[in-house]
Amino acid sequence: MPIGGALYVPVKDVLYFAWQGGGAYRIQQAKTFAGRSAYELAALAEKLPVQNVRETFTIVASRSHSTPETEAFVAEKQAQHGSVQLTSIGSALKICLVAEGAADVYPRYAPTMEWDTAAGHAVALEAGKDITDVTTGKSMRYNKDSLVNNWFIVQ
Repeated sequence: MPIGGALYVPVKDVLYFAWQGGGAYRIQQAKTFAGRSAYELAALAEKLPVQNVRETFTIVASRSHSTPETEAFVAEKQAQHGSVQLTSIGSALKICLVAEGAADVYPRYAPTMEWDTAAGHAVALEAGKDITDVTTGKSMRYNKDSLVNNWFIVQ
């Protein structure tokens, strides 16, 4: 299981970070805080999840890796929640959107590698979310013989 992780979004200058037992955080205008310790950054950052008021159930999904399984998942959520909003962004950042509360779920029914998800998984765990392996129904595991992840759902 991941015990810490950091994801930086250069185009938005946003840093997501977390460590086991320390919480998950988002800091905007991250460049202005370069050189600070994780503890200093945590004191200046927003703790995740942040309060987020949305009227529409939000799914983050990949447009470039859409599969019949993803489309079926979206259709199921539409049946449950009425309308849904779809958002597309990089894989690791999709995990962070769920962790911060900007999205409700991220279904991934296409290949990813451990390095695509581990840091985001650490952020999600500390924000009270998880990445569930669709094959096992349990939390995603790492350092396996194969570095390819099974399909998963973040929520």
